Order: sequence, then structure tokens, then C-alpha cells
Amino acid sequence: MSEYEKVTRFEVIDHTTGGRGRVYSRHDVSIELSYQDDGRTLKVFVDDPKPQSGAVDNPSSFHR
Repeated sequence: MSEYEKVTRFEVIDHTTGGRGRVYSRHDVSIELSYQDDGRTLKVFVDDPKPQSGAVDNPSSFHR
């Protein structure tokens, strides 16, 4: 299991000049990272939680 597969909370913090700090925050999610354009672009896909490994595919088995 990679480190990002454990993630259940995702936040974007804007530290640019004039930035507003925390601009996006979601809990109870799964994420997937995708590096594109020869590593110059990082895309983060935020999705519903994935079932725990080995769990039966039903809503009560989702990791929260």
C-alpha cells in the first residue's frame, strides 16, 4: 500500500502572495495522483472512499 492510499482527508493550502490559506478541504475521500507533461503537471483526483482491502463491496464496508 502506498502512502497516499491511506489518505482520507485532502486539503489545498494557498501560500501564494495574497493567498487565502486553506482553499479546499474534503474528508472521507480517496485520492489518486497523476504526473503528466513529463512531470510538470500534478493532477489530484479526489473520489469517494475505496472499500478496505478484502472487504465485501457494500456501503457498510467503506473505510471512513
